[in-house]
Amino acid sequence: MRNTPLCQKHPPPVRPIGPTGIEVVAPGPERLPSYEAALEKGWSSDTTRDVSQEQLTALRASPEIFIEGLTDQNGTVTLADGRVVPRLLFHLF
Repeated sequence: MRNTPLCQKHPPPVRPIGPTGIEVVAPGPERLPSYEAALEKGWSSDTTRDVSQEQLTALRASPEIFIEGLTDQNGTVTLADGRVVPRLLFHLF
């Protein structure tokens, strides 16, 4: 077993879901490099339109504000038709 300093910051929890091996993880600065790499390859978190470039721009402009936007319970979302609507409530793990 490896000794880990108590002062070391731990990443947000990871919760396995069923036998699929899928993990739900909370957004955090330690995961931004992987998220940025996925956006660079064209991955989009939106299934109705490609938001990879706008997210990449926002992430690079201010990583802290980008994470805050992902976890803001009071934010808004832009729908495929351009309407801006209140974000549905969600549980941040």
